[in-house]
Amino acid sequence: MATEEHSIDIDDEYSTLDDDEEVIVEGASSYTESLVCSDVELNTDCKINDSGKEKCISDRGNFFDFVIDYTKDLDNLIIGGDFNTSLSVLDRGSKTCHMNDEPYRKLTKLMDDNNLYDIWRARNPDCRIFSWKRISEGKLQQSRIDYFLVSRNMSSFVQSLYYNVTSMSDHSFVIMNLNCTCIERGPGLWVLNNTLLFNEEYVQRVKDIISQEKESELFHRDFLVWWDNLKYRIKRYSQILSSDLAKQNKRDNKESIPEVFKEFDLYSKATGAKINRQKSEILCLGTGTLSVVEKDHIGLKVCEDYFQLLGVFIGKNRKMCDEMNWKNKIVKIKSLLNIWLLRRFTIHGRVSVINSLMLSRFWYALFVTALPEWAYIEIKRLCLNFIWKNRCHLVKYNCIVDDKSRGGLNVADIKCKIYAFRLKFLGRLLDDEYEVLWKYTFKYFVSSIYDMKLCHNVFYTVIPNCELKKLPVVYQEFFQALNCIREKIEFPLSVENIYDQPLFVNPNIVLNNRTIVWHDFIGAGIVCLKDICFEVKTGFLPDLAIVEMIQVVYEDVNVQYVVDRYRNLLNVIPVEWKNTVNTDIHRISIPRTIDISIICKNVHYDLKLCSTKTLYTIMLENIVEEPVGIELWKSVFNVSSEAFSKIWEHVNMYWKPSNLVELDFKVLHNCIFTNVKLQKIGLVDDNICKVCCSEKEDILHIFMNCDKLEDFHNYLSSLLVRIFENCDSDKISLVRSEELLILGLRWHMKGVNDTFLNFFMSVARYCIFRRRNLLNSGYSNCSAESITIGFVWQRSKAIYLEAHMLTHRIKRIRKESEKQEIFERLQLLFQIGQCSAATTAIISNWAMFSSKYYNVIWMRSKDIYLEAHKLTHRIKRIRKDSEKQEIFEMLQLDSVQRQLLQCDLDEIKRCTS
Repeated sequence: MATEEHSIDIDDEYSTLDDDEEVIVEGASSYTESLVCSDVELNTDCKINDSGKEKCISDRGNFFDFVIDYTKDLDNLIIGGDFNTSLSVLDRGSKTCHMNDEPYRKLTKLMDDNNLYDIWRARNPDCRIFSWKRISEGKLQQSRIDYFLVSRNMSSFVQSLYYNVTSMSDHSFVIMNLNCTCIERGPGLWVLNNTLLFNEEYVQRVKDIISQEKESELFHRDFLVWWDNLKYRIKRYSQILSSDLAKQNKRDNKESIPEVFKEFDLYSKATGAKINRQKSEILCLGTGTLSVVEKDHIGLKVCEDYFQLLGVFIGKNRKMCDEMNWKNKIVKIKSLLNIWLLRRFTIHGRVSVINSLMLSRFWYALFVTALPEWAYIEIKRLCLNFIWKNRCHLVKYNCIVDDKSRGGLNVADIKCKIYAFRLKFLGRLLDDEYEVLWKYTFKYFVSSIYDMKLCHNVFYTVIPNCELKKLPVVYQEFFQALNCIREKIEFPLSVENIYDQPLFVNPNIVLNNRTIVWHDFIGAGIVCLKDICFEVKTGFLPDLAIVEMIQVVYEDVNVQYVVDRYRNLLNVIPVEWKNTVNTDIHRISIPRTIDISIICKNVHYDLKLCSTKTLYTIMLENIVEEPVGIELWKSVFNVSSEAFSKIWEHVNMYWKPSNLVELDFKVLHNCIFTNVKLQKIGLVDDNICKVCCSEKEDILHIFMNCDKLEDFHNYLSSLLVRIFENCDSDKISLVRSEELLILGLRWHMKGVNDTFLNFFMSVARYCIFRRRNLLNSGYSNCSAESITIGFVWQRSKAIYLEAHMLTHRIKRIRKESEKQEIFERLQLLFQIGQCSAATTAIISNWAMFSSKYYNVIWMRSKDIYLEAHKLTHRIKRIRKDSEKQEIFEMLQLDSVQRQLLQCDLDEIKRCTS
């Protein structure tokens, strides 16, 4: 096969064999021609022919004579095909031997006469690759008899040459890529580095060069020649100086150490502060090292692997730094949690210990460094085991991290906290007014993602985890945090932002429900939307322009495949972006910023201005779940999910005793271990209630359906009648006693102190549950009357606390309307507590209420609590009726200050008679 002055691009990806074993090369571009290589036919029109196989011309020697005669007047030859002749010993395998026969000598003569050579063997002198293989009589035969012979003056145009095995023949493809359009390049364009103009030494030397050249005779005789000489000298000096400066910056410059201390000494003279060398440390980065003599001369402690800076260990050994940063902290909080477990805290109390005393130790370190996975798992395990006292977890983790107003415990989630910190850093990264060094390190690392060099535009993309692993862990968390709230963020886009949009891994550009990554486009510099648009006019580039851009980098390109992909890309670009490209020109000189708007509860927040608390709340919304336990109460009482926000508010009332809050939390979450649940997990043999011994004990039975609670329920009903007797609301028809006992009052009703009423019902639940636990623990003297006695005591305490809160609040209130509401609540409160007539009269006349009566009301409520407390505690230890009567007589007061709890005392007398 011969060619004359043709540009050829041969690639196995687009080559096939036809039925006559012709090599057909397809996909010719504007720089290439279609090539058909026949076995023996010499096509003089296209000057490209193929040496045939021996089946076409039996005598190889005669065939080589024919080729020698045919090519004697041709230049720039490329002859390729199946020669059936090896050229060296390395071209034969197995037991076959290379032979210097007549065809071999004629082939070498052809090569010598036309200055041809085997280009593959010349570039691979020691490799053994065989292009023909077969098995004959159980023996493998193989040789390299397919090759290209190329004129030596054309060897520079051959870019690559390789063999590709195929299943269609016992011969391998021989693929050679040529590019005949390459031209010899010059030294290139030299451009002055403008930073040299700030170098005083360079400026002075250029001035000296100019002064010296002015003294030359050429300055007056031939100014143009003088000018060329001056430019050459300045150019040469600039090149030498730039090279020296570059080498100096790359070299480990140990002389910088004393220079640093000179600056410190200068600072000390100006401020009076001094550097303590004994406490100073030095860490060599990269391959830099210090000898023993240099260490003694410097006088600093040399850190080999890590050192501590502002409480955080940093250094070369990441694993060791992680252990130093986290292992000691974990061991310390583990011992502290074991000590705190000895105290009798409720669930909410233990959560306060975790948030305030334990996790707060980690926030600073988490803000500036990454948390390894093993440390995260261990910290989470210790905290959860402490909250549940090393027992089973009664509520899901995704529920307890939620806010208390939605049934959670406000347990701090470490992952969400980390992501909130990273988003805070991200806001600073995008803030142009915040100048710090780590911004440049971030740009350096993110430029390696798919080699797209997107800089800040990378935040428009969704990077897969496999590519994120190229980044440091802290930077990985930047993208992970952003991806977690991707559905809640918006990018306000200007014209410049639209042109800067990445084309790949962009969630707004999706082809077949997937983002795209085309490495040939990226390698050709087609990364952003502006890369496929005109620079000085509107509109997108044509198909051939994209093909030419890719062919500059990748020569063996399937043109139609590139065109099809480019057209598909244009189809999936958002319509708004297309309209912008077709109407507005991209202006490079206009500064642009990336703004990220975060949506939280239908409110837009600018990421740069968001606080860490707001970001944590937004991150938490992605993991929290609604409590499962409330599904029971939804079905029993037909309550909606929205109504539970008010119920949770009453459960977590800040002035309620902690034991009441804990019980209400467990009741609403339906996580009390009743006998029905204990039987399912195999801890008890039967599920019968230990109080009534007749029915199954589930949570509804404990508080509502037990027969032994009938008297107490009647007592509660009588009190509820008195509480609701002044109610002036249509919602009174919606009130049900069973729902009040379990969920409390979830709406506001005029004439009813809903806060006190819910406290009232919390006390009732606690008394019922306390008696049930005592009976299950083996106490036999817990009668039904004991519930009433305990309830009176707890209710009197509720009256005291509520009055205390109201009298303190009224001091801070100036509006008469708000005072009116508080006085009405106080009046109802003391009617329930059976206050004295004088106190009731004072409260009823709220307009004349003044500060001198604050303590009167508070003390009356306190008396209710103290008297009931003393009575209920002493009466439990008295058995004789005469002694009980003596106690009652001692508590009798005059008409003005008569017993504040007469109603409750009468009830206690009835219960103990």
